[in-house]
Amino acid sequence: MTVITLRYQVRQGKERSFEDAYRKGLAELLIGMAGHRGTRLYRSVEEPQSYLVQTEWQDRSSLEEAVRDPRFQRALTGWRNLGAVVRGPEVEEAVATEPVAE
Repeated sequence: MTVITLRYQVRQGKERSFEDAYRKGLAELLIGMAGHRGTRLYRSVEEPQSYLVQTEWQDRSSLEEAVRDPRFQRALTGWRNLGAVVRGPEVEEAVATEPVAE
């Protein structure tokens, strides 16, 4: 499994636009993509303009195929064009190791 975490800093007052665009654009698109296992949006309690998007993929090749999809590129461009993001994404990739506990 491959996990991607994206960190975003959003303009004050644009939080709702950012969240709505994520749900209606990117998240809905990812649900139907091959190898996609799940996506979550997290908002910081201490810094309400800071967000994490975490996506899980069956493997790296599934992720790479999704990123090349023109629909994904259009959704991402639309999300970026909101003018809501101040900084980001900062991207971190991780791969699963042996489970410690489930």
